[in-house]
Amino acid sequence: MALGALIIKERLGTSDAETVEQIRENPYLQYFLGLHEYGDQAPFDASMLSHFRQRLSLELVNQVNARIVEAALAAAQRTPAAQNEATTRGCWVDRPPSSAGRGGIRPGAVALEGFRRSG
Repeated sequence: MALGALIIKERLGTSDAETVEQIRENPYLQYFLGLHEYGDQAPFDASMLSHFRQRLSLELVNQVNARIVEAALAAAQRTPAAQNEATTRGCWVDRPPSSAGRGGIRPGAVALEGFRRSG
């Protein structure tokens, strides 16, 4: 929940208090944080975001990011389109086709590029 809350904060560009308010009001953000049902109460106080930032190192965030990118690349290789392309080329897919300029995930892309540790 901590990392998810910080991702939401950075993506929305909001203050700690506004981030918690957005999470309280938005069932999609609550689901993103792992909550199983909508609740109209804030899941944590705005002051907790400061604690989350202190406890989550940039190294940990980079490790999580690397795993997300690896999983996305592996999933792209398993798609029927990628398998069909490999068959027609007569070779095994070792990585998905380049998605530059089409909004796809690039190897080494930083999914959390807006994350900054403050303290």
